[in-house]
This record gives sequence, structure tokens and C-alpha cells, in this order.
Amino acid sequence: MILVRPETTFFSRLYAALARIAATLDAAAIANRIARPQARRAGLILAVPDHPLIQAALAKVHAEGIPVIQIVTRAQGTNAIYVGIDNYAAGRTAAHFLSRMQPQNGTVIALCHSQVYQVHRERIRGFSDYLEDRPGDGVSS
Repeated sequence: MILVRPETTFFSRLYAALARIAATLDAAAIANRIARPQARRAGLILAVPDHPLIQAALAKVHAEGIPVIQIVTRAQGTNAIYVGIDNYAAGRTAAHFLSRMQPQNGTVIALCHSQVYQVHRERIRGFSDYLEDRPGDGVSS
């Protein structure tokens, strides 16, 4: 779903309503909507958490021949097309710049608000791998 920026009352209210609906969906509800649609569909465009129930629902949809595109987030083990950045490279890049900005050696702790999204895990992995590969760059993980 693509929405214009919520500068008007209508689009602001529409965006808020969609956000409220999305917040009520847990992994089981999302998987159920993916696997058992209420209407016929030609394809799916999703931004969903990486969860075994969702992975199974996506495998079912793939087996049915329905095209799936995952945007921004990705569920592991799926054959869906992914549209988004290379999160591993983004994590490595962040570690590179952080290590260059530090005036002295020190310890770094990388925090991630949630591990339910594979893309977050990829960024943390890239960040940690960079620091592990270059222990003399000024910081350590």
C-alpha cells in the first residue's frame, strides 16, 4: 500500500487507522491472513516479522504460485522477492564509520529494539562482523 504523506485530514486519519489495525495483528493473525485470504488475490506485497508461522504461510502461498514481494523486511527461508537495502552491508558501514569517529580505543555495545525482523539481525551481524574482522580500528564489540 502506498499512501501520500498524511498532510491532509483524510490521509492522516487513514494512516492512523491502518497503523491501529497493524498494531493488533500478532504473528498468528498475520500468518492466518496470508494463508487464508478473505478475497481472491493475484499477489502479495508484505512487510512482516520473521516468524515460523509467517514463514509457513508464505511457503503455502509460494506453493500455490502466488507471487510475493517483501519490502523493507524479510522472512527467512522464503522464496519471495526482497525490495530493500542490503542490511548486512548497512551494519558493516555503520561499524566502519563508528570506528573512524572514535578518537581512542574502547568498547561498543550494539543495541537493537527487536530481533523479530531478520533485517535487524542482519544489520547487527554486519556491525559485529566488521568490528571482529578489524580489531585494531579503535573499537571492539
